[in-house]
Amino acid sequence: MKEHISLVVPADLKYLRLASMAGVEMAGIICEQAGIKDREGFCHAFELAISEAFANSVKHRKDEDESFHVNVDFQLTPEELTVIIRDKNFHFVLDENPPDLDAHPESGYGLFLIRQFMDKVDYRREDDGNVVSMTKRVHSDG
Repeated sequence: MKEHISLVVPADLKYLRLASMAGVEMAGIICEQAGIKDREGFCHAFELAISEAFANSVKHRKDEDESFHVNVDFQLTPEELTVIIRDKNFHFVLDENPPDLDAHPESGYGLFLIRQFMDKVDYRREDDGNVVSMTKRVHSDG
């Protein structure tokens, strides 16, 4: 069975916790269904990934149009949980290289952290917007 939940969230950092907590709740559902023992770790991975992706969408928005929003879609199967963040921002390059942590860059940690916590991260352009897909698989070791 596949479940799909969608949120349309105003592009404002005051809604960051709303978006990330929705992810925590979805992660909690899959933990319960799959009997995942490390519920806290699984849920935390989603909270962090959604927080970083949502914050990037808000920080890099094209304009100050108050109708600008971020779509947050969850796809839940017994095997995995995927969150898809969609926005109408400018195109960006999903850098495959980790940031130079020794140089202490001011930015660039978000996607690096997302990749550390998620099993799969994809980016594509679609309908003049960005689509970032992040998947965490249910592992049999719980």
